[in-house]
Amino acid sequence: MDRSRDFFVTQYAGDMDSPPSAEQVIGPDRLVEQELTLDLGGRQLLLHAWPKAHTDCDLTVYDAPSGTLWTGDLLFRERLPALDGSLPAGSRCSTILRKCTSNRGAGARPGYRDLKSAIVPERRYLQALADGVRADLTEAKPLEEAIEQVAAAEKSHWLLWDNVHPRNVVHAFEELEWE
Repeated sequence: MDRSRDFFVTQYAGDMDSPPSAEQVIGPDRLVEQELTLDLGGRQLLLHAWPKAHTDCDLTVYDAPSGTLWTGDLLFRERLPALDGSLPAGSRCSTILRKCTSNRGAGARPGYRDLKSAIVPERRYLQALADGVRADLTEAKPLEEAIEQVAAAEKSHWLLWDNVHPRNVVHAFEELEWE
């Protein structure tokens, strides 16, 4: 939150008191190292911090009475996931989510849309991205070619492809070239 205050003020000014200011962006005041239970007065939420995957600060929130698990940005549906964390670890997102949903019911809510049928396409894209970048690195293909060709069969399945996929390929190239 601290790193993104200016972004929030710029992008969400309409949601703030006028004039919008960075002081209106209130971040968390407690660190979740592994798990933390918040008591909201008769309702408890279980917060769980996950290893580096989509980002370096992934968090899920579970509400036991309703059986609802909020997955945040560990799971995307239709909207292409942006790699802000780690591609090899990003493939763990699906594993993490399967563990969460199997342990805590089917009422999961991703950051974007609903859970149904979201895990398989996300895993398929991340695997195609990793496999394609690794192959291109092995063959010493240029990055520009990889942006156009890696995981191209996935394009029709995702929104924001033209904005997010090139950045994902660059991120994957930077990370995987040292494997």
